[in-house]
Amino acid sequence: ADVHIGVDLSKIDENSLRVDDDVVTVVLPPLITTVELRPGETEVVSSNLDSQQTAELLDRGKWAIQGDVQNDAALAERARDSAKKSLRNFLMVAGFRDVVFVDELAPLPVASPAPAS
Repeated sequence: ADVHIGVDLSKIDENSLRVDDDVVTVVLPPLITTVELRPGETEVVSSNLDSQQTAELLDRGKWAIQGDVQNDAALAERARDSAKKSLRNFLMVAGFRDVVFVDELAPLPVASPAPAS
């Protein structure tokens, strides 16, 4: 099986990105895990299962692998670190001085109204 772990950068929007001068603050989207089984490389040595049962068995295996991967905290941390490194490199090459990753953006300061004259 091939397992892919990453973030969907299209999920970054105005609620997860802030630019202050030449510093970018980013909230990364949640990790996405996908598992691709390669049936052509899966060999069933001897089985009394029909094709539908075999497909169901492979599907259960796929979901079991995905669950194991999603529950692996060390693997998730490595994937987040890799996503941060790639996004930081991209933004630094784009001309930003610093990139800060946070769990949540601080609220924007509310401008006080101008005094009445």
